[in-house]
Amino acid sequence: FTLSGATFTERAGTESGANPISMSSSTLDDDTSAGAGSFTLSGSSTLTGTGSSPGIAPNQTVLVTGSTTVSLGTSITNDGTLEINPGGSYNSIISGGGNLLTNNGTFEALGSSGTVYLRASITNGSSGTVSISHPNVLQDNGGGSTTTTNNGTFTVTSSGSLALSGATHFINSGGAVTNDGTFTLSGATFTERAGTESG
Repeated sequence: FTLSGATFTERAGTESGANPISMSSSTLDDDTSAGAGSFTLSGSSTLTGTGSSPGIAPNQTVLVTGSTTVSLGTSITNDGTLEINPGGSYNSIISGGGNLLTNNGTFEALGSSGTVYLRASITNGSSGTVSISHPNVLQDNGGGSTTTTNNGTFTVTSSGSLALSGATHFINSGGAVTNDGTFTLSGATFTERAGTESG
């Protein structure tokens, strides 16, 4: 099932099979109340929602891969699994454009090659898990000032690297940050509140 320059709207129905729905330079209109599905986004794609609860449902997986910019068409909530794995020498970019990504599920930067750019503000909820195992994840100032707020579990694994630079912010509001890899800030701001840090 392949889409190019198209829009796929997922609601109460389900999709299954050995291969995910492959979407190139397309729009995924999703909702946290939607049915099961697996989606791969590439090219210049948009993740949005026009329903009552825009986002990724608990039984869904969305993979961002290759030379890709995924723009958030609205503020969304991830209750499922959102994975970023560029591969090769590609850049995979999450671009917020002023919209917020709230993670109540699993957010992962995976793989060992390419570069991941986090250019959206992200709030990791109390039930959320963020895992950075990719060796080159940048929260830079390329899309304007962004803020990552952690209230859940945020881990940089032994193979992972997260670098914040420019007008970017990390607020450990009430969660646990574990750094077993590399976590650096250059010109960025780290604010500690009720959360903990270890590693």
